[in-house]
Parts: sequence; structure tokens; C-alpha cells
Amino acid sequence: MKINAKTLANFLSKVTINGSMTDALLKFGPDGLSVSVKDISNTGFATGLLKPTAGFIDYQQMDAPVKSIPKLLSFLKSLNGTIELTVIDNNLIIKSEENNGKFKLAEVQYLECNLNAFPAFEKHDGGFEVDSKILDMAKKNASTLGFKHVFAEVTNGDFCITAGEDEFDQLQAHVKVDYKEVMRTMYAATLLEFISVIDGKAVITFNEDYPLLITSTNPDSIYKWVVAPMVKPSDEE
Repeated sequence: MKINAKTLANFLSKVTINGSMTDALLKFGPDGLSVSVKDISNTGFATGLLKPTAGFIDYQQMDAPVKSIPKLLSFLKSLNGTIELTVIDNNLIIKSEENNGKFKLAEVQYLECNLNAFPAFEKHDGGFEVDSKILDMAKKNASTLGFKHVFAEVTNGDFCITAGEDEFDQLQAHVKVDYKEVMRTMYAATLLEFISVIDGKAVITFNEDYPLLITSTNPDSIYKWVVAPMVKPSDEE
């Protein structure tokens, strides 16, 4: 089976958040290459599907439980042009015109970040579309202020991601959206990490004190990222 090295590297970078989810099952199934992962803290989840139409040649179904996504990504990013993928004797073999690689595979049950099934959330109905520019701006705002969390808020059709607290400095990235609900929820730095891999248009769905879902759909790929909310402790007597 063959595919462009950059296409595969870009897909894995997005679904594993630049390799921060350090291992994964690469499942080449009937619908394409699917990967579902979680972070170690169980506060962030991601899933992606790279369809056979994404440039695969002689597509074949196979499983590759990869022990080190960062190493695999680093190697793929160093390659140009078309590569050949095979699984032989529990190794993922990658061949290119100038460089070959062999990556020892793991048993699926020993993968820390693998998800057997992507979680479903009852309140993820509807949502609204935004450009990734607003998300990039929110990430830069949080970095500028040094905050490790942000607030996502919708009020009167205005979607806002706020870095900072009411009693401190604040920076707000906002955009008009076609959405009538009113809600506000706090999310950890995991959301900021996920934002870094999103480009183009994305659909955001969230609810009060509920996980936030970001969906990106392209002709040859589908991505979903979910971030759990931070529940701010109430003041106790």
C-alpha cells in the first residue's frame, strides 16, 4: 500500500495533536485509516478518518499498533513523495526512494492512548461553524496572559473565547455565529493544544459545563476533537 508521506504525516499530526498522544492503533479498515486516541489525563479525545480517496494506492486493510507516534511522525516528516507501508513480523515497514524505516509494533492492550471507541455525548446537537483564525487568536491570547485555561461563551449570537479571569487581565477572541443559545464553560489547556492543529473551517458544539466538540470535515478526511470542561469549585464556607 502506498501514500504520500506528507499526507500521512499531516493526518497523524492532527489526530494525535502533534504526537502528544504518544501511541495509537492505526487501523486501515474498509472506510480508510482510522485513529482514535485520548490523552493520559482522560480530559481530551481525538478521532480521525483518512479515506482511501486521500491518495492511497493499492489500499489494503491492516492494523498497526504504533508504540511511539512521535518517532513515527518525525520519520514521516523527513520523507518526500510516495512511501510504501506494510506490516511484516509485527513491524511497520516504511519504504521510500531514499530512506526506509522499521517500527516495532505493540500489543493493542498495552497502548496507553488508544481508544477502542470514540465517546458519544448526548448534548452534542447543532453547533456553529467558525474559521480556525478565531481559534488561533484565542490560543495566542492565552499564551500572552500565561493562563492555562479559557472560557468558551455564546451570548446573543456572539461566540467568545476568553483568556483571563474577571478580576484579572482579559483578552477575548470573538466572532458572530448563527447560534441562539446562551452558555459559558471553562476548559483547560488541552483545548489550546487541540486548537493548534486545526485549519480552515470547523464546527463547534458545547453546552454548559459539558465537553466541547470540534469537528472538521474535508472531502478526504474527518476529524473530531473533544475536551472535557473544568468545573470551577464553588466557594465553601
